[in-house]
Amino acid sequence: MSTRFSISMLLSAVLIGGCADDEVGPRDDNGVVTADPLRCDADDMHRYACCVFDEVNLWRKEQDSLLQPYAHDRELSTVAFDYSAFMAELGDFGHGLDHRGLGERLDDYGVYWRSIGENIQRNSFPDWREACVSTVRGSGGWAASEEGHREAMLGMTREGDDMGWTRSGVGVARGEHYWYVTMYFLRAD
Repeated sequence: MSTRFSISMLLSAVLIGGCADDEVGPRDDNGVVTADPLRCDADDMHRYACCVFDEVNLWRKEQDSLLQPYAHDRELSTVAFDYSAFMAELGDFGHGLDHRGLGERLDDYGVYWRSIGENIQRNSFPDWREACVSTVRGSGGWAASEEGHREAMLGMTREGDDMGWTRSGVGVARGEHYWYVTMYFLRAD
């Protein structure tokens, strides 16, 4: 099976999974979004962020059917977008480029947290759909990472302890040559 064919198959699954919806977030039995929705119809950056949010929750369910989907947190998405935009403006990529920890960033926005995690990614796919699949499932994506990104999506430590994360936010920015993605995971209680 060619790489292009397998990416097309994944893209079809992603779009069927809800990335094309106007809003993304946990839904009740009637299909109504029950938490702060992530608006998905604004532009490609928002579509990409929605797709990553959906794709991570879909991937979590594939790994363990007992895992609950992350609820969308609008404040976390704002912080994530701002950090992605910061990386795009710098044209650089990394945790702590602002010389501050994630906790300090969240504190500056007034986000209460008890435990937090961060995944970042940069890629050069021209289309946001391909970029989304690559971010989560690609050979250089979070699911294939040996640096803790996979565990963060699962909400686990490397030793398999549950972090208790229930909320997540995603922010995407487009730089001159790359997409920059930041996803935060949070436990507030």
